[in-house]
Amino acid sequence: MDASRWRYVLHDLGDGVFELTVYALFTEDLDDNLREAAVEIVLQGVLGEMRRFVKLERIKLTLDPDQPAAPITALAHHIDDLVRQIAPC
Repeated sequence: MDASRWRYVLHDLGDGVFELTVYALFTEDLDDNLREAAVEIVLQGVLGEMRRFVKLERIKLTLDPDQPAAPITALAHHIDDLVRQIAPC
């Protein structure tokens, strides 16, 4: 599966907690369970296990962006930037 065209929107809920909406574009042919599994695999690959479980409170999955969204490949950097802003080293 090529997730390179997937998009995301990340919302800072405060206190280091984020809500992530993933636009899993071009997965319309997958059933819901396979799509959710694909999103989990992609997120673990993009974020790494530690970022994935510590920083994301809620994950929403949809097929069509309803607002401007960033490439999924930028997600790890985006989360790191937000965390640095909350708790600078």
